[in-house]
Amino acid sequence: MTTRTKCPKCGYERTTEDDETTPPEQCPSCGVIYEKFAHPSVGRPKARLTNRTASGLAPFTMLNLGLSVAGAALLALGAFLPVFSFGPMSITYFKGGDGDGVFIVIAAAVILIGALAKQRRIVGYAGIASIALIIFGIYHLSSKLNEGKAEMAKELEGNPFAGLAMSVSESASMEWGWAVMIVGALLATTGAFISEKWLKERYGS
Repeated sequence: MTTRTKCPKCGYERTTEDDETTPPEQCPSCGVIYEKFAHPSVGRPKARLTNRTASGLAPFTMLNLGLSVAGAALLALGAFLPVFSFGPMSITYFKGGDGDGVFIVIAAAVILIGALAKQRRIVGYAGIASIALIIFGIYHLSSKLNEGKAEMAKELEGNPFAGLAMSVSESASMEWGWAVMIVGALLATTGAFISEKWLKERYGS
């Protein structure tokens, strides 16, 4: 006795005549493929399992949070530390709210907010922006120092006290506040882009 195939969708039972006109895996009545209707996953590519979030970025872990918060703290702290000294006088990058250090403090606040919200892009962009601000600040200040020393040497040419004046001008120097801000900016940027998966793949568990 021949067993007739019954369509799981429309219930049609195929006959021997149907075999002449329709492939054995397809219903002659509704055209459905038996196997695909019975098992919808057949023929579909399997979803690739990843450790990515809906945004396509790796999850923001405690490692990212710790690095970002520490970076924001050092960045803000550095803005209030000496970045330039001239003899006993020292100047911070913040300068009481009038200097470019204000933007560094704002960047630190944005990094902190982004870290608490677990937003990699916000932390990363603010970290990169702070690095650019610091580099610009160092370049600008060093250029001003060199220009000032060159002008002073030109004005004091032939002056018997030129040597003494130049020795005093040589006491002008960059201070360690820059280093603290650089470390903070690098920590925050690292916190934005590093992932635990990358660390495990590179250095093992």
